[in-house]
Amino acid sequence: MKAWKFTMLMLIAILIACGKQPNTATPSYKDPLGPSSTLTDEERRSESVEELLKLYISLQYSSDVKDIRITDVRRESGNQLFYSCMFRYNGQEYMGMFYVQELENNLFQGEVFDGFPVIEEEPLQLLIGGGGLHEDRVNRDYSFTMGYSHDVEISTVYVEHRNGQVMVYPITDEKLFLDVFIGDLYTPVSVIAVNDNGDVIFEKTYNRDHVK
Repeated sequence: MKAWKFTMLMLIAILIACGKQPNTATPSYKDPLGPSSTLTDEERRSESVEELLKLYISLQYSSDVKDIRITDVRRESGNQLFYSCMFRYNGQEYMGMFYVQELENNLFQGEVFDGFPVIEEEPLQLLIGGGGLHEDRVNRDYSFTMGYSHDVEISTVYVEHRNGQVMVYPITDEKLFLDVFIGDLYTPVSVIAVNDNGDVIFEKTYNRDHVK
């Protein structure tokens, strides 16, 4: 298996555990769990994605995690699955991204999990990260953009990629969206959130920043 690349996370709003005020100029993150963790290959595999997610969350946090739920999934490059999820830890709501490989014989293998507190500071809280795909005989990267809507007026989010592709994500009751791009480790061009009338509620543009 190719070496796992460390995930670089860029937060628009994040809670810093020590209680300091958030600093949007300096990215803050919790080290994600990938294949370099203490889990064996057998422990990382299960017929249930939900059970794997519970395992990875418990390793990064503790047993005091409640209300774990998967909100969406993106299937990329055949058997590469990216799940968005929500859970509560110490009374705080968190969002998370769980990267999983679908194996043969109805098995799934956990690869990377990242979890982050939901903090209301802007209409749309954004998180950007990336890493390397764990594919046999293939050397490719992925980047992801995750967002949580704090504004009830937001109905749709548009994510523009460097290749000109624009992805459209309706905001559901879960308030969360997950965008995955296969092929590089760069930020998107822009993220725009609008209401039902097409009025812009939130807009963020990026330089060509590397996210690993």
